[in-house]
Amino acid sequence: NINSAVTNDDGEIIVYHQKEISQISTIKKEGCFSFDTETSSLKPFDSQLVGISISVQPETAWYIPIAHSDSDKNVDQNVIQFLKDIFKDPFIEKVAHNANFDISVLVNNGFEVNNMVFDTMIAANLLGKRSNSLKSLALEILNINMMPIVDLIGKGKDQKSFAEVSIDEATKYSGSDADMTLRLKNIFEKDLKKFGLENIMKNIEAPLVPVIVKM
Repeated sequence: NINSAVTNDDGEIIVYHQKEISQISTIKKEGCFSFDTETSSLKPFDSQLVGISISVQPETAWYIPIAHSDSDKNVDQNVIQFLKDIFKDPFIEKVAHNANFDISVLVNNGFEVNNMVFDTMIAANLLGKRSNSLKSLALEILNINMMPIVDLIGKGKDQKSFAEVSIDEATKYSGSDADMTLRLKNIFEKDLKKFGLENIMKNIEAPLVPVIVKM
């Protein structure tokens, strides 16, 4: 069951949404969001940006389809420009898992990313976690079994591009990535503070990611 990985504390299935520009303006009010990019390839500088998921509160997320094969449902240039504006905004904090990949994709697709404050993969490394993959961390720390990407796109000669995935399925998959990233950030932030490592994340590690991408 594609939804089974993502339930709240009461075991209720969380439904992620595809949202338009009017609703996602709440990002500006929140001042912080986690995000995940979906791409046509696993090579960031050869990838077309297929969609972006965004979460501003745990158990919620939006998916914005940009270049799916079902082109009638892709957002227009006004929404893409709004997204570019929030990623560029130096007053809105950004959170990601393996931000190096996501920022590389965004920069390659004409985005500028400012105020990157937290990378849950780097946090996992700083905290000495056994694995730093998002799905492993979600299982270990949140007890949530996330859907593997191969369930959506297959593998080997039968593998398809994420652009060919239906927007409903993409919303569930990518929405859960953004949601889990934000949930882990909220936990890891407290753990880093407890061990005196929060400044390493906020002032050294996270701000370095966009710099490294540009090199």
